[in-house]
Amino acid sequence: MPREFRPGREGREWRAARAAVLVPGVTCAWPDCPHPGVPLDLDLPRSDPWSATVDHHVELVDGGHPTDPANLAPMHRTCNQAKENRRRSKARLTPPKTRPATRLRPRRPSPSGEPPVL
Repeated sequence: MPREFRPGREGREWRAARAAVLVPGVTCAWPDCPHPGVPLDLDLPRSDPWSATVDHHVELVDGGHPTDPANLAPMHRTCNQAKENRRRSKARLTPPKTRPATRLRPRRPSPSGEPPVL
């Protein structure tokens, strides 16, 4: 079964955008990074928690452009995951947007005068 194509994370355009963001000497863009100002190690394997990744400022699910350089930022894998976890927990804490409950009309009494059967 062929793998599903994920726009913004695969292909020639994505590799070019990623290479433009992950240049030698770049630092993590997350404000809560435990290693601020330390350049990202671009030689670490992808499985390493401190490997370099590219984050989308405006998430793709929120309408962010997948390869626009203005929407991309360099981050450690750990920082990127922490940012996503914070985003998800914030989404869980936000009450869902629902329609206001409609009032149900009370049932009319039966013609015989007995209370309505629920």
